[in-house]
Amino acid sequence: MTLPQGGFIAVHNQSYLYGGDPTQTAIGISRYLPAGTHQNVSVTLVNGSIQQSQTLVAIPSQDTDNNQTYDYVRSDGFRDVPYTDNNGAVTDRAAVTVASSTTPTVDLSSPITPATTTDTPQPAAGTDTVRSSTGDAGGSEKSATQWLTGNWIIILVAIIVIVVVGSYLLVRQA
Repeated sequence: MTLPQGGFIAVHNQSYLYGGDPTQTAIGISRYLPAGTHQNVSVTLVNGSIQQSQTLVAIPSQDTDNNQTYDYVRSDGFRDVPYTDNNGAVTDRAAVTVASSTTPTVDLSSPITPATTTDTPQPAAGTDTVRSSTGDAGGSEKSATQWLTGNWIIILVAIIVIVVVGSYLLVRQA
């Protein structure tokens, strides 16, 4: 990806595609990227921001106030605005699929005995809870941190796809 004047890559949830306020739909931002070409840019997403399959939007943004801090959300959209072309803001999309990470395991070193009680683990205080459909009527619960840890590769691949396609679009318009 080539940023002619430096800036950031902002990632927005799918609400952005349906007219959502960009100051409310941002779920991740890259570190400051100096002017030039960049590859394999990582964007850390807000914990719990992706709980279902959806389309994410990557938007390269300028550092209009030259402070190397992303101020678009904090300024209600007046600073660090997106790079634009003839059609408006330069954007790229990627579909992210949230997969259930419940894989049954069996310890073959000990005898299998039927369970007589079922304990339901409770998430730690202050953590988000994500419900994932596993085919049973009730679903299952796990903390958002556990979900992100188990699905980090899906999120990383989606972000890389967004960055690569966005790079192509920026180079093509230049």
